[in-house]
Order: sequence, then C-alpha cells, then structure tokens
Amino acid sequence: MVSVTDRNGQRIGGVVTIVAGLRQQHVDHQLNLRLVAMTNADDGFFNGIGRVFADTKACPGGHQKSDPTGLSQFERCACVLVDECVFDGGLIRAVFVQNIGQSVMQLAKTAGEGCFGERANSAGSDKAQAGTLRFHNAPARVAQTGINAKNSDCFAHDFRQSESHKRTVLNAGKESKMSDIDWSKGAAWMRGEIMPVGQAAIPVTDWGLTHSDITYDVVHVWDGRFFRIDDYLARFERSLEKCRLSVPQSREDMKTILHQMVAQSGLRRSYVSVVASRGQPTVSGSRDPRDCENHFYAWCVPFVWVFLEHVLERGAHLVVPDHIRRIAAHSVDPTAKNYHWGDFTQGLFEAKEAGYDNTLLLDAAGNVTEGPGYNVFMIKDGKAKTPRSGVLEGITRKITMEICAHHGIECEEADIQLDEFLEADEVFATTTGGGPVSVTRVNDRVFSNDAHGEITKLLNATYWDWHNDPEMNEAVDYSI
Repeated sequence: MVSVTDRNGQRIGGVVTIVAGLRQQHVDHQLNLRLVAMTNADDGFFNGIGRVFADTKACPGGHQKSDPTGLSQFERCACVLVDECVFDGGLIRAVFVQNIGQSVMQLAKTAGEGCFGERANSAGSDKAQAGTLRFHNAPARVAQTGINAKNSDCFAHDFRQSESHKRTVLNAGKESKMSDIDWSKGAAWMRGEIMPVGQAAIPVTDWGLTHSDITYDVVHVWDGRFFRIDDYLARFERSLEKCRLSVPQSREDMKTILHQMVAQSGLRRSYVSVVASRGQPTVSGSRDPRDCENHFYAWCVPFVWVFLEHVLERGAHLVVPDHIRRIAAHSVDPTAKNYHWGDFTQGLFEAKEAGYDNTLLLDAAGNVTEGPGYNVFMIKDGKAKTPRSGVLEGITRKITMEICAHHGIECEEADIQLDEFLEADEVFATTTGGGPVSVTRVNDRVFSNDAHGEITKLLNATYWDWHNDPEMNEAVDYSI
C-alpha cells in the first residue's frame, strides 16, 4: 500500500506524487513543495526510505505543469517523509536524505512522466479510508501494489534547483533549532543530513563495520580553507575503483557536501574525512559483496595532529618492531586508503609500551614502508628518498616531493632496507595531520644530533607557506 506519513508514522492525506528516484543534483536544496511522495510497499519493489525535494508550479485548472526531463536517468529509489503539512493549496516542507533503497531504473522507465494521485473521498469511491490514493494513468506494475487506479488526465512534476538555497537542510521545520546545537566537536553528513558528529552512526550489520570493508580519505581545513582538496578527492575516487565500491555522489557533490558540513560546524581548522562503505546486503543473509548497497558519508572534527605538540617540538621517536610486518600489498592494496590497521595497532602497542611516540613497519622483505597515518623520507648527502612500495601514495608525500623539486632537492622513490634508512642524515614523516615532521630517533639511532634537520625545516616551512597560495586552497563559505 502506498501512503504518505508524517515523521511519527501517522498516515496523512492530500495530493501526493510517487517519484521514481532523483539524481543528486536535483535534491541538494530545501524547497517548498505541493506534491510529495512516499512508498511503504511491502513487496520489495520500493525498498528503503528516503526523502525527496520537489518544487511544483501550479498552472490553470488546478493541475501541475510538467518538466520530466531526466527522469529516465534517475537511478535511486526515493520517497518522502514530511514534518509539517498544510493541504488544499498550502505548502508541505520536506527534507532530502541520501537514498538507502535499491535501484529503480525499471520503475523510472515504466513510469515515464511519473505517476500521480489524489486522496480518494467517500463520494463514489469503494476505498475511502484515510490515506487511500486514487492514481491517474498509474503504470501496471505500480498499480499491482494495491492502489485504486483510474484513467484520467495525468499530473506531472517539475524538479527545480533554487540558487537561494545552497546548503542541505537537516530537519524540515526545525531550522530555528540549529543555532542551539553545539557543533564544536564536529559534524557529519549521512544520508543527506548534516548532524553533530556524535549523532552519526552506521548499522551494526554494515560490512564497513563487520568486515572493515571501507575506503576513505582525509583532507584538512586550515584557517577556513580546504588545502589541495581535489588531490584528496582524486585519490578517493581511485580508492573507490580499486575497492570496487560505487556511490552516487560525483566529485562536485562531495565537495559541496564537505563545504556545507564544515560551514555548519564552524570549524576553522578541521580534519575532514570522506568515507565509502560496502553497506548492508539487500538480500538477507547474503555473503555476496555485489548484493550490498554501498553508501557515502563524511565527517569533520577539530584538526587532528598525528604527532602531539611536544613531539613536534623535539622531533618524533619511532620504533621498528622486529616481529610485526606490514600487511602484504598483494593481500590488501595499501594505495587504496583503508581501515585494515591490525598491523599498525600491534606496532603501536609495542611502541607505546617501549616509550616511543609511534611505530614504523617493514614489509616481509625487510624494506621500510610506513607508519599509521604517515609516510617517511630519509635525507642522505642532501638527497631525499622515500619508500616506493607497500605504502599509501600520500598526498602530503606528493606535496613534499613537489617542494623538493621547487627547491632543487633531488628526490626519488626506492626500496629502502632498514640498515640504509638508519644511516640517513635526516629522517622525517609526512602526514595530513602535520605536514613534514622531524624524526629525531628510530630505535636507538639518533639523527641530526637529536634536533630538527636543516632540510626538514625548509620543507616544513614551505609546506605551511603553500597554505597561503590561493591556487592550492578553497575558502569555506561559513555564511551558507
């Protein structure tokens, strides 16, 4: 049975529209609407609950003017929950959240311009209960859900974007309460909704949780500006492909989400994560990853320093464990950023218990790889070298190589055995959470007389100077 309900699950009447899904670019804004839709069919044809925006323009005769352009391109099931409703010509407000339903391409093709209906009244109707819908030109498949279909003139729809509404709204009718929320700990975007980071959650049966089947990336905001955001999102897109994950958001969609989320949080210096999870199987009990509904979410918190302030001042102390090795690259691709931290976690236990700041792992062949959240470089005779295999292709690593070129410092990627690494003149780590960071000790080896190396200091200074380059930054509009 198809019905329209409020957020408490109470069925409501009025003019309604069933919509076969929406593209992201049509639904990023809060809009007023006269036609809304929700499906609660039990036959699985519509699966999941989402929310849609529609902006309809009345035309003579009480019908709605149509512009169904793009309906055949809709790929996701969507429906509506409403907070406040005024019927008979009044406005209904609704909020879009990211679809959690299955693909409804077939419905979109079948529905054509969409199928529309009105609440049946007792006069001449054999289905006059509250919430019963009478549909006009309803496609046969939709009619099979039990709707009382009749032939009549078909209403149509007109999805519009409004330039005056540039951010995704959280809860319709509750905008006035947004200022009462404490955003100081950060924000999250999930299923189209921005919320305090502490309220964000995924289901306990999501494979991202149960299988660590997730890819992610982290960009940072410094003094109100995203630094090199396109580099990070490009790597995220590569990780999606390598992990065989697919989400509906385009890169521009993701950038819009991140800007809106950070603006809502008000954070001027922030650690910002984008995540794609395998999700839950749409077939109960399935262990086939192809049955999972992949989904995107994002979150931001105050800026996270990978190395604490006192460590930055004196230089980091790292330990290379004897018996813990980096997960083999042919098992888990390290170039696709992931949550497989079992090796790093064991290394961190060993480092902390031995009094070191962090850990650095070797691969099975004894080559230096990386640490949890950072790459490493060595300087020898004025030349820089960084591990080329078994590592994430870090964005700060990439930027540091650009800075080396900028200063005429020779830099290469190569396999580095531990013995060679320990003979370096300088060692430093590179991380989004701090940039180039001096490493003054590895195991019992001391570098640069236990002080910051001269080349490392140059690279670090240039890295932070580049944060003022407008070509590398995107300002967050905190007014939206």
